Amino acid sequence: MARLSLANLLGKAVEDSLVVPKALLAEATRPVTQEDVSAQAAVTARPDVRAGKARVAAARAAAQEPLARYFPDLSFHGTAWSTNEAGFSNQSEDWSLGLGLTWDLFDGAERNAARSEASARARAAELDQTNLERSVATDLESARVGLETAQASLMQVNESVTVAERNAAEAAELYRRGLVRAFEVVDANVQTFTTQVERARSQFALALTFLNLRAALGLDPLGEVPAP
Repeated sequence: MARLSLANLLGKAVEDSLVVPKALLAEATRPVTQEDVSAQAAVTARPDVRAGKARVAAARAAAQEPLARYFPDLSFHGTAWSTNEAGFSNQSEDWSLGLGLTWDLFDGAERNAARSEASARARAAELDQTNLERSVATDLESARVGLETAQASLMQVNESVTVAERNAAEAAELYRRGLVRAFEVVDANVQTFTTQVERARSQFALALTFLNLRAALGLDPLGEVPAP
């Protein structure tokens, strides 16, 4: 079920496999440079920022609409009819065209009120957009720090796994020579298993923080820029 949900999210088929995503982890463990977390590139790529710019443009256009109400309204109408019985007028067809011009000289200041309201909404949209674009840099920095923390944690856990595996091998060799009890061997194997589980958790946390960084950059989980 989770695989189907992931395929629906990515919009592509996902192979039924539980292998470790080595390519993703390899990319997540490399150092993060300033070029990787460019706020300017993120502002251009992020869908929420692009959507905000569209909302601002729409609000500005809506604020211009009340000004058009100062111009007269032009209307056009036409009628035509035809009959197979001419009658007394001896006419079987007739038509008419008309133009109408309506100009409201005074509307109780409704146009001014609508203009003020629409301008206020446009200004609010602009401020929201400015705040959103300003927060991009904060999102990137938070994601970068989280990724570096996850990288350091994984390095520490990898060292713990190496030490635990070496201790387990030494305990097995000493047990073979009769120098330690079986309890020491079992305890060393448990410690190895515990550190391996912790390494898997650290790898998961690293991959998750790396995906968060991609999201902050405006990329999809596969590292590609979403289509406009």
